[in-house]
Amino acid sequence: MAIHPKDRSANNPRLQCSVCGKWRRLHCREYESIGGYKANQNFFGGCPYTKGDHLAGDKMEVCDSCCHIECKKLAA
Repeated sequence: MAIHPKDRSANNPRLQCSVCGKWRRLHCREYESIGGYKANQNFFGGCPYTKGDHLAGDKMEVCDSCCHIECKKLAA
């Protein structure tokens, strides 16, 4: 898990997406996901396309946006 060095003991750490490389907070304000549902996290443990591990990136730390773009593309 790529946690930002300054956030080692933070309640809401920044994690780095292995696909886009952006640092994103784990929890955020509620938003409409690309997958069509309301979410308040940028990272989820599982992939909705495989019902398990992500297909994109390092298969672990993939942000929600990249999952719905890259994992969906790889699952097809």
